[in-house]
Amino acid sequence: MDDLSSRLFDTNTRIEAIWPIPNGEVPGWLMEAFEYSDNLPPGLAQFVKKWKKNEKAGLLDGDSGDGREAWSELFSEMSFQRKSGFVVHASVPVYSRCGEKSASFSWGHTNVNTFFAETVDDAIQQAIDWSKGRYEKVMQS
Repeated sequence: MDDLSSRLFDTNTRIEAIWPIPNGEVPGWLMEAFEYSDNLPPGLAQFVKKWKKNEKAGLLDGDSGDGREAWSELFSEMSFQRKSGFVVHASVPVYSRCGEKSASFSWGHTNVNTFFAETVDDAIQQAIDWSKGRYEKVMQS
């Protein structure tokens, strides 16, 4: 396995989707990925920090009319600033500690998160770091 494949495998990190942005029409799954989020990843949040609270809320409305309009505005702002990057939607299994040095897990229950970075490698590394953190948190409890 190459290094990236090994890191994903070793940390039980599953990459669900990767989307370059801004790039054409906003995909429905991208809007839905943020529907149950409290906020955007820091890399995306920088583009909307001057927006009003209700304008930002549209980004977390899922695939709705307000959501589509808010994401179109975000894409326009990124294009205006000549910025681009990759959104990575990742999942990890839910871990259960089962001993001093081990944990069990099942892909029947997962944690999901979405990341943004200027390169796909950096976005995937954020997902891997998050996955490691989820495991370490369980092992410390």
